[in-house]
Amino acid sequence: TEVVVSGSYDKTLRVWSQKRPGQQLACLSGHKGPVLDLAWTPGLVVSGGRDSLAIAWDLTTGKAISKLSGHKGHVVSVAWFNEQDQHVFLTGAQDGHVRVWDVRQKQAVANKVPTHQTKGLVLLWASALPLAPPQLT
Repeated sequence: TEVVVSGSYDKTLRVWSQKRPGQQLACLSGHKGPVLDLAWTPGLVVSGGRDSLAIAWDLTTGKAISKLSGHKGHVVSVAWFNEQDQHVFLTGAQDGHVRVWDVRQKQAVANKVPTHQTKGLVLLWASALPLAPPQLT
């Protein structure tokens, strides 16, 4: 099924039909604060929220398969590590940390210490880009 997934300040993710605009297929609840970002891979979505959680969702069942905590601050950015491995994703949070998670484990598998001094962090993982990265001189 071709779907669109949205996240909102109402603390939910909603799954919508692409073939029938406006038809909601599911409402996913699990965050205790607004959903700030989400990332898609076939059959799975990961969301980050103002509740400092990252949640991985199975879109075939509508169930959370992993609720992961560890950030001190809002999770403002999420990205799948690569399209072939549907288990590993990254989060960026208000605490300035980038964490690497594996949905099969209950904790971060890697943590990059703060490198940003501001209160937000946005991730754009290179494997998600359709073009080759620019050559640096």
